[in-house]
Amino acid sequence: MQSSQLPPDALRSGIRSGALVGPGDKVNVVTADGKERAFTVASVDAEIIRGESSGTEVAVAIDDVIALRRREIEPVRTTFAATYAALGVAIVAFVIEVFDTW
Repeated sequence: MQSSQLPPDALRSGIRSGALVGPGDKVNVVTADGKERAFTVASVDAEIIRGESSGTEVAVAIDDVIALRRREIEPVRTTFAATYAALGVAIVAFVIEVFDTW
């Protein structure tokens, strides 16, 4: 998750402009009442972020948002993780093939 370090007014402006979140983004939003909501954004208009969480529709007033975290995939880490996982599976398969004498 990547946290936004902006003050609340700049955060709200960035949300409204579409610079911080957009449809398809997975976000955690903290509102002024202290509640945290995690959901996938469906749309953003001038007043409300709409989305879905576990099949339930979520609507958060942008004026109530005080903190925002957006889940992002890091391509370099993901590529290395996938490569090493595939290498690990290949090594295990090789060892089983070489030492399988049953």
